[in-house]
Amino acid sequence: KTAERKQYEWMLAKNNIPNVKTEGEEQWIKYWSFGKMTPNRVCYRLFNNYLQTGGGKNIVSDVICSRIIEPILNPLQMRPYYGDKNMFDRICPQGYFPKTYLRRINGFYYDGQYNRLLTKADCISAIQSENVETIVVKPTVGGISGNGVKVLKTGDMVNLEELEKEEGNDFIVQECIKQHPVISKFNPTSINTIRIAVYRSVIDDSAHVLSAILRIGAEGSKVDNAHQGGRFVEITKDGKLGKRVYNQWGESDEVFNHIDFSEEHNVPNWYSLCEFAKSVCKYVPHHRLLALDCVLKADGTP
Repeated sequence: KTAERKQYEWMLAKNNIPNVKTEGEEQWIKYWSFGKMTPNRVCYRLFNNYLQTGGGKNIVSDVICSRIIEPILNPLQMRPYYGDKNMFDRICPQGYFPKTYLRRINGFYYDGQYNRLLTKADCISAIQSENVETIVVKPTVGGISGNGVKVLKTGDMVNLEELEKEEGNDFIVQECIKQHPVISKFNPTSINTIRIAVYRSVIDDSAHVLSAILRIGAEGSKVDNAHQGGRFVEITKDGKLGKRVYNQWGESDEVFNHIDFSEEHNVPNWYSLCEFAKSVCKYVPHHRLLALDCVLKADGTP
């Protein structure tokens, strides 16, 4: 059995979903079979359970997606460049990302405008000259699930040697965004990001929002990632939140962080968020399937 199949079977058992043939399964197998590749039945049995209107062919086979679709839409050889957070300000114009105070790229320091900094004193000055109370430090290469992300007070002396030991040769120091109060209410201690999946058409390059979720940190957490106790909730096409929040194993609840999600909640400035996400596509010419973590600033700007 593949690791994915074992995980899906474990998740079926954990969520009390029977691992038996499901309505529409054979049609799904036929639709997603490609050459000698046969889709994983357990994938359908798991994810079909979460759809409101039935699954059918719209549940993408994990095998076909990872081996055929993604390599075509997002060429493997181009992924490392776009995976370095220190390159984001080279890719998109000013205003798309939090303001950067300091960068460490391959062991060398630069300011926010990519000017080389030769002394530790210059590095500290680049941070403190911004006169901000809070900064965010995060790894820029290979970081995943919020690991290595730190929120620091600039009143405390920033220890570069300690950061180098913990973060390595590639990290970034940025502003700590003050998020919109409506988004902050779900968990004030973390930046609760809006994950928007966008597809850029192979036919005419037009951008389309495929789906979106709001990621919410656990009470007291600095990060919103599900792997560190956070939850996620669906955002509908008109910007309304779903009625249940989910953890990384597919378990759901109506209440999280003392907030009742069975009541109506809306994402402010939703359509501007969608247009903002779609606009990123034109700056990423090599890839056509993007998963963007967006945030609403306090004034509603995405």
